[in-house]
Amino acid sequence: QGPPTVHDSIKFVPADAAGYVASNLIDLPRLWKMAMDVLHSMPPEMSEQLFAGLEAIQTQFNINIEKDLFSWMGNELALINHGDTVWMPEAAAYPHLLVLIETTNSAQASESLGRLAQLGTMLLAAGGKMQMDWQTMKYSGVEIHTAEISGVLMEPGYAVTDKYALITTDSALLKSALDCAAGRAENLAALAQFQELRPIVPEKVNTINYAN
Repeated sequence: QGPPTVHDSIKFVPADAAGYVASNLIDLPRLWKMAMDVLHSMPPEMSEQLFAGLEAIQTQFNINIEKDLFSWMGNELALINHGDTVWMPEAAAYPHLLVLIETTNSAQASESLGRLAQLGTMLLAAGGKMQMDWQTMKYSGVEIHTAEISGVLMEPGYAVTDKYALITTDSALLKSALDCAAGRAENLAALAQFQELRPIVPEKVNTINYAN
């Protein structure tokens, strides 16, 4: 558990967001190391089997979990909920969500997310029913990556700033979050309704949970 902190991720939250949760209670890289230490402490006949299974998964998907996921992660995680979209005739809904992960190495984060994006593309293609096409563009100085998925209205995407990796189900929400952080749109911290609550909340906390 980390000490209470100021959650800078709030600057990415649109003022009309339905919900925002941020926490630094879980240090993911440390948690992974603890899990590996537990495996090493098991009897050899158990640990060898588990490590073999883990290695098989990493080889199959050409990924190193510790390097590609946990090596660049800080311990602040945040989730922005911007509501749902329902479309007809299927009457299906998909959420507009954006996950923020604090980065300790933005270059490594960008490289790793690129590898994971390509992995997702291959997995969808392997199913034989969906194709995912990625596009890269500059949005107000930030490189963003968005994907079109055949037969799906959802347009996922990701971007990496100097402090956060942003992963979303909705590229429009990704752009909106970047606008908020840059001061081009009102974010939650500047919202009058939120400002009324701010004086009764400590400046540094482990967790924020806001719902509109």
